[in-house]
Amino acid sequence: MLSSANQVAKGNQKASAATTMDSILIAPHFHNEQAAYDYIEARLWPNGPVCPHCGNANPKRVYTLKGKTTRIGLRKCAECKKPFNVKLGTLFEGSHCPLHIWLQAIQLMYSSKQYISSRQLQSAVSVSKRAAWVLVHRIRGSLGSKDDLFSAPANGGIKTVEVDKSSARRER
Repeated sequence: MLSSANQVAKGNQKASAATTMDSILIAPHFHNEQAAYDYIEARLWPNGPVCPHCGNANPKRVYTLKGKTTRIGLRKCAECKKPFNVKLGTLFEGSHCPLHIWLQAIQLMYSSKQYISSRQLQSAVSVSKRAAWVLVHRIRGSLGSKDDLFSAPANGGIKTVEVDKSSARRER
């Protein structure tokens, strides 16, 4: 009887360890497209949306387009009359891959101690080989360019990437 109780306890420890490892990707912005857009918007536009075309930041002059066939996160500036979303001007621009898949890929690549190949990413986030290759190369390219992952660096060219409790710094 005691050995079966130990087996149950060991099984619970394994289950809790697996839950801890998987708990990073449980957040809603990793699985829901609207939550992913909200997550990126909160980080990119902390004071409200800003039109990338004309720089308009007046919340009364930037509005969200709503409708049955309207894309998620689409906004329109009343000053320049141009539509935009949070992807414009970032590494997500021009990609057909859903934003929550991008966030999963970024999390997996930054939390890994070694480089993740496109084949590993393909199986981890369930995308095609070509999509995984594009994800890996755009994410790696954003680290080597002058731009930060979402926007330009604000601290004078020193880049800090923080994932959980670890950080990586690169001075230019």
